[in-house]
Amino acid sequence: MEALRQKLTQILPVTDDMWEDVVSCAQIRKVPKGSFILRHGEICQESYFISKGLMRMYYLRNGEEHIRQFFFENGLISDLVSAFTRTSSRLNFDALEDCELIVMPIDLLHRYPQFKEVAILDGLYHVSNRMASIFMDTPEEKYRELVAGRPKVIQRIPQYMIASYIGVTPEGLSRIKKRIAGVDQREGGEGIEV
Repeated sequence: MEALRQKLTQILPVTDDMWEDVVSCAQIRKVPKGSFILRHGEICQESYFISKGLMRMYYLRNGEEHIRQFFFENGLISDLVSAFTRTSSRLNFDALEDCELIVMPIDLLHRYPQFKEVAILDGLYHVSNRMASIFMDTPEEKYRELVAGRPKVIQRIPQYMIASYIGVTPEGLSRIKKRIAGVDQREGGEGIEV
């Protein structure tokens, strides 16, 4: 729970009363690899803090998975659109590893407007950055950014999921990795670990 408090206090001032309220309604939940915490069509009623493990968020289009985001330890995850509008989610959240989550009811966000504001701003920040990347970055730039920003991604996420995230086929990702390795070797660098 202390990691959650540290995360929240990085974002906004958390009074002792607020923290006591969070602790009183939060639950620790173990989620086995492959399990879902939210499926397309369900209404999101919880927010999650990842104490341990790795989650992904994706949607299905014509039966094909399109990964929007990966969430690691100390990350917050929720479908705020579904939660705040009380409508069916279009997203799926599942565990890529065995996870331990701190689960908080969405009602907590309604009790404390500052939590709600932070959640909305954090969500807008991530959506805005992701949309800019989708429309402006090449797949190679997306891959380089992913590796630079999250070096453990390569070790923890299957390559076909990384390919989905950057919007290429697994074969396309292999070509990108070969190009990057070749460029880095020609420039005398160590290269990106691939």
